[in-house]
Amino acid sequence: GPKPSGTSRWFSTDLGLIHLIGLDLNLYFGSDSSSAALKQQQAEWLKKDLAAVNRQATPWVIASSHYPFYCSECASQAMTSDWYANGFVFDEKGVELEHPPMSAHEVERIEASRRQCAASNGILCDAKWSTTLGASTDAAIRDLMPIIHEGGVDLYMSGHWHYYESLWPMGPTPPPHGTGGPPSQQ
Repeated sequence: GPKPSGTSRWFSTDLGLIHLIGLDLNLYFGSDSSSAALKQQQAEWLKKDLAAVNRQATPWVIASSHYPFYCSECASQAMTSDWYANGFVFDEKGVELEHPPMSAHEVERIEASRRQCAASNGILCDAKWSTTLGASTDAAIRDLMPIIHEGGVDLYMSGHWHYYESLWPMGPTPPPHGTGGPPSQQ
């Protein structure tokens, strides 16, 4: 059955031989302005949850989230987390590649926030605009990936990007963003 987390933002449940964990990486990727305290709560809960897994009853542990820890674009220092989280993706020439399902009012609100940030030389920036995608990715990896490795998670799945990428088993040393490197010869 469900394992209480005290919030609807992250959860775990046992489904047959699988212990399934749902994480909330919105805390890192600009779609939520949550405090560091909420990130810490999720990390503490994840440690406790993984420590309590009964591997005899549920030998497989699968974790998932909407946003990925690793992807080809995750190291970007040119894209803010807010643009990433809201579906705006631009190529190196500034051409929009993907259109989000946002109203004209929402787009203008985001643009106004961006203009205010630029005009104030960073002083009046919403944290979502001043944090790059690479910095957000690094923070999520720093906070949660050691727990995932130490907790023995067997499989991690995520979404958000509308293309397929897979990684070779990473072990304690992660690969460069978006690549799994060559297969192990072991």
